[in-house]
Amino acid sequence: RGQVSAATLRTTGSWDKLLQPSSAAMARFSACTLVLVLIFSTIPTVSSFLPSSSPLGLSGHPALARATLPSRGSRVAQGVCVGRVGVGRVVASSNAGETLNPADAAGEAFTVERRRKWALRRQEGLLAAAEEGTVELSFIEAGPGPVEGGGGPVLILHGLLGSSRNFVSWANGLSDALEKPRRIIIPDLRNHGESAHSRSMGYVHMARDVVGLLDRLGIARCCVIGHSMGGKVAATLALLHPERVESVGILDIAPADYAGSAPGPAAEQWKDIGMIIQSLNELPMHQVGTKKDADAFLAKTISDPILRAFALTNLVRREGKWEWKIGIKHINRNMGLIGGFDLGQGLQEPASILGMTFPRDTYFVQGGNSHFIRSRHLPEIQALFPNFTLQTIRNCGHWVHSEDPKATIDRVRGFLDRPDPTPFR
Repeated sequence: RGQVSAATLRTTGSWDKLLQPSSAAMARFSACTLVLVLIFSTIPTVSSFLPSSSPLGLSGHPALARATLPSRGSRVAQGVCVGRVGVGRVVASSNAGETLNPADAAGEAFTVERRRKWALRRQEGLLAAAEEGTVELSFIEAGPGPVEGGGGPVLILHGLLGSSRNFVSWANGLSDALEKPRRIIIPDLRNHGESAHSRSMGYVHMARDVVGLLDRLGIARCCVIGHSMGGKVAATLALLHPERVESVGILDIAPADYAGSAPGPAAEQWKDIGMIIQSLNELPMHQVGTKKDADAFLAKTISDPILRAFALTNLVRREGKWEWKIGIKHINRNMGLIGGFDLGQGLQEPASILGMTFPRDTYFVQGGNSHFIRSRHLPEIQALFPNFTLQTIRNCGHWVHSEDPKATIDRVRGFLDRPDPTPFR
């Protein structure tokens, strides 16, 4: 492996003799080279085997059809630059005239299809694991409860470090504003609130927990509203269990990876959130006598007092000792998964490579001052939720439901009371 011992060198006498090939070896090498050239010159290109119905022979994948030439590098086709993950992350390109060799395009298509099949097999494994590791979710109800002749049930899913109690006031306001009364259920997601703790925080697992709750409550299908992490759970539920979901409302989050995304405001904000989680995980409980002590410790790394107060709602005193109600160690370990959107494809691919879509109405609400839904996310949203609508609430950040509850309730009420929803089939 690149080294020759002194004994070997002494035996051969010199480097020239050691490295000089024999005439027989050279003859064998020349013959093999000629055979390989003849073989590869007769093989047809991969593109000749692709059907003509799709530019790349990959039907059912809108993002691929639009991009025409998916690539893991940075290749340009028809004025659209396709980034390293192939599809979903697209930006405008000024090199509209540049094209690729058809054989290269066919090879790229084959690679994407192979990655899709691998992702689907991995998704099957995640679904099986989630089935076995389902967590029974605690929940509370808002509004009038089950109502005959009213609208379908509504499920509201909180975000990271939140709980069902954070949404009680907002949910009651929504209930009062609706034209038709609806049953409103607000669960605590795993590792949050009163629900059990678990090592896994993958979205496939969390969505399966929600399916288990619907089964316990005898709810065949419902409308799901989710904020932030809860919005990703809602999106996962709709994509993996569409038979249980009538429609989806997602508050200020995209079905995208923020933990490993390109540098930008959203990535920086997620990095800050990760530092907050790490600070909570490192809180020295043996030095905490009161919540004021905990607040003083967290102030060293978390400058926002409102954010500290929100985090400390999860600190409780039990049997004379302070402890986290949330599963902070599990959350801290899974921040990469929580920041991503892994439905089986991993964290380096967009979920659209799986070829799944939710066929019914989806409603996105973004804060005007937030960075979590950007124009670069729209192709992926379109691929996964083709019947989506996006509205903006001005002068709001990420926590739209608490910064402007009236406007958020008004937007969500309009979505739930819309006169012509996509029929459930």
